[in-house]
Amino acid sequence: MTAFEGATNRIQGENVVTSSFVIPSIIGLKKHLRSKTWKYNLPLAEKLEFELGRLNEYDGKKHFQRATFLDPRFKFRCFSEERANELKEDLIIFLQNQQTGNGSRGSVTSWPIIDSHPTPKKTIFTFFDEVPVGEADPISSEMNDYLKDPFLSSTSCPLSYWNDK
Repeated sequence: MTAFEGATNRIQGENVVTSSFVIPSIIGLKKHLRSKTWKYNLPLAEKLEFELGRLNEYDGKKHFQRATFLDPRFKFRCFSEERANELKEDLIIFLQNQQTGNGSRGSVTSWPIIDSHPTPKKTIFTFFDEVPVGEADPISSEMNDYLKDPFLSSTSCPLSYWNDK
């Protein structure tokens, strides 16, 4: 039961990023239950595993996936290679849409971004802002740089990591 207590304490922390812990906690608890040899408490283990199965819905929620992917302690560790690539592309497109003003701000599926600079009006010179063919998209480059950075330790603060960027 200490594994469940640890996961609960991590997810309900104050003044720390917690949404990125949801998916890793579910994965960790499932692995913990499967790694144990249950001699006397097999019914309890089966019940706990059943209850954990009810948490599977959180694995599919995009905001938890994004939070986990953008946490430098986890990045793509909790996802299959295919899903990690899908998340990477999803985030790049989302950020590009936010940058160009095509994103839907404040909706359930998007992230609220606080912008202290108003979006300039479109002019006939907007083609200067487009990325020329052959040059890397700055958002894609930044995402690739993030993924190349080493993982943070589990005791590090991801908010500090992003504030330092």
